[in-house]
Amino acid sequence: WAGSGTEEDPYLITSASELAGLQININTREDYEEYTNACFKLTTNIKLNDCGESFTYYLLGKNKWTPIGCDWLHTFNGIFDGDGHTVSGIYINTREDYQGLFGLSEGTIKNLGVIDSYINGDSCVGGVIGNSSWNTAVENCYNTGTVSGDSRVGGVAGSCDETIENCYNTGAISSSGDCVGGVVGEGSGKTENCYNMGSVSGNSLVGGVSGGGFTVTNCYNVGTVSSNGSSGGVVGRGEAIEDCYNMGTVSGNSSVGG
Repeated sequence: WAGSGTEEDPYLITSASELAGLQININTREDYEEYTNACFKLTTNIKLNDCGESFTYYLLGKNKWTPIGCDWLHTFNGIFDGDGHTVSGIYINTREDYQGLFGLSEGTIKNLGVIDSYINGDSCVGGVIGNSSWNTAVENCYNTGTVSGDSRVGGVAGSCDETIENCYNTGAISSSGDCVGGVVGEGSGKTENCYNMGSVSGNSLVGGVSGGGFTVTNCYNVGTVSSNGSSGGVVGRGEAIEDCYNMGTVSGNSSVGG
């Protein structure tokens, strides 16, 4: 990549092959930690697969995406700035955990959209990131693609331990298990200034914005929320909910609220 990886001179990602190069470097190199706190920036929209106007290409053997940060020994721990650009054509269909454009992150992901994609995994599945750990942030990101999994499934993030803010989802989000949210499946930290417009469904602890949330502030939902157990228009289960509202239809079999 061009650049030196500093905040003033970030590594520039200009193509799908260069984005795949970041994935390879993080996921396979023993010295991947040299990228700790390194800064990356997209310079253009990235298309990993050409989907046209439908998702039929997913059935035709197109390239499967392996998330950046594939396991706890190889996590992304830098700063990734989409700079307002998008990544499209992500195809993931697996029974593995930590699925998304990014799998596991201990860094910051911001200013990024995931569009025209299909992502299906097991636990911790999100359009932008599967799992965002402590001392990390997901900021100004959105998803319009289809995301599904078994548990901890969200449009933007499957699980976020710290901060997710200024994010939104318009894609269809579904799960066979618990902790399902339009924006984040399980948010153990702070979720604020987020909204959802997509349908959200799961077994239980299903919320329009967050399936399981700690602090949810200034968020709203207009999508349909449904479950076999507890459902909330904003949060399936939460500690503190402030300045939020719901306009979507909510259904479930226990502990159902707007």
